[in-house]
Formats: sequence, C-alpha cells, structure tokens
Amino acid sequence: MELKDFIKETLSQIIDAVSETQEKYKDKHVLICPDDIQSEKGEYYIDNESHYEYYNRKTKVQNIEMDIAISVTEKEGNKSGIGIAKIINVGTSSENAIQNESVSKIKFSIPLVLPTSNTREYYQKYVKD
Repeated sequence: MELKDFIKETLSQIIDAVSETQEKYKDKHVLICPDDIQSEKGEYYIDNESHYEYYNRKTKVQNIEMDIAISVTEKEGNKSGIGIAKIINVGTSSENAIQNESVSKIKFSIPLVLPTSNTREYYQKYVKD
C-alpha cells in the first residue's frame, strides 16, 4: 500500500467513525467535535447560552486522545490489508503465505462534550438546606 493510500484510508475511517458516532448520539446531548470551542487557562469549554439568566455556565470539552498502531500487510500475490495492529498474537497459523507487515502509529484527538446533569435540579431534589 502506498503512503498516500494509507493516509487517505486512515483519514476516511476517522471521518466516517466521527460522523457515524455523531449521528448515533445526537439525541443524547453528546457533541462530538463541537463547532464553537472556547479556551480559558488551558481548559476547553462551550458556552450554554440558555443558562445566562441564572449563571454563566460553561460545559467542559474533553479531548479523547487516540494513539493507535496500524498494520499494513502485503501478502504474496499483491493482496494487502489494513487494520489495527495486534499487540499479542496467541496461537498458531496454518497459513503458509509469505507476507510483509509494517506497523505505523497514528495519534490524534477528538473533542467531545459528554451529556451533563442538571445541577440545579439535583440540588433541589437531593440537597436540603
């Protein structure tokens, strides 16, 4: 596999994974790669404009760090494959094909806003003065 094909395939899979996850969790108030990230003292957040009448609320943005080893295997007959590299390989293989394997690492982060709990509602329900 050529380097440009490896990069295109890797980026395509990351983009597809983010898009599919955004779609899957859109009704659960999860924001993946939010478009309006603010920064203050090294912390990332989004503003929740609907809460300004009560207090200035900021929801923290988490950065999910990915550090993945990718293996590219080329077998005899010009067949190739790409996948997550195996850290431990237990067992034996009955395949007698000659193959070359190279392992590359890719590191990236995906900003994520997790669903939040309503603290005002929590305190009204569970905390008594």
